[in-house]
Amino acid sequence: CEMCIRDSYNGSGIAVAVCDTGIDYTNPHLGGGSFPNAKVIGGYDTGQLKADPMDANGHGTACAGIIAGDLAEYADYIGGVAPAAKLYALKISSDATGGNATESAMAAAWEWAITHQNDAPATPIRIISTRFGGGNYNATCDGTYSPMTTAAANAVAAGITIFVSSGNDGYCSSMGWPACISHVISVGAVYDANFGNYTPCVSVDSCLPDKIPTKECSFWYVNDATAADKVTAYSNSASFLTLFAPSNQAYTLQPLSKGGAYNATFGGTSAACPYAAGAAAALQ
Repeated sequence: CEMCIRDSYNGSGIAVAVCDTGIDYTNPHLGGGSFPNAKVIGGYDTGQLKADPMDANGHGTACAGIIAGDLAEYADYIGGVAPAAKLYALKISSDATGGNATESAMAAAWEWAITHQNDAPATPIRIISTRFGGGNYNATCDGTYSPMTTAAANAVAAGITIFVSSGNDGYCSSMGWPACISHVISVGAVYDANFGNYTPCVSVDSCLPDKIPTKECSFWYVNDATAADKVTAYSNSASFLTLFAPSNQAYTLQPLSKGGAYNATFGGTSAACPYAAGAAAALQ
């Protein structure tokens, strides 16, 4: 009984801090009102030092929809993995619509989550989900940017679990920062089913033997045969990667400014990370 399971393990009593491009809290499945509201109960813009973490990019809203969007029945969207969980929107991007962030803004967001962990005592922040970063690390990278590593250690000490996407470069024995920090749970991507061949972009440094140069990707691409639970061609992986989660064809949410409430094409380790974070919220 799927609905019985979802009613029992729905994330009640837990809040997840989404460190991303913000959250469109006016989306009807994410509170549908002003900020804060019943779903997005707090947050801050550490990228531009603003009180309003509204998402004009879409990435953060898509992640929030996977984690804890309200229960729904619309096309392939049925709600988040933990629909009763609350959300904190921590916008870390450097401008209103962009997808880039500074290291200091990222560290500040993690520290903000710790400081404000118990702002709502009935739903404390227990999980952080982050899909920003980059680089190519074949071992733990605690020395790369010490404020971020310190923030990660502080979060774990406060009882907060951090999930970070491993990256979409197609590395076979390395991953991006901050997923490589020893205190976090790094998340790679697997296909959820066989849906035919897929041609994702990968880095020129990918170890995949059949990558093909292309202008469309600006790098290279591969022609990958999909299968249930198969590691995706683009997912960074390594011996010290923590876990994998489903990624492709995630039907989730988007800012209303994008022309509607739903995003039917979201994917990558950007989708796998919030899926794992939502699962952790349900388990807790």
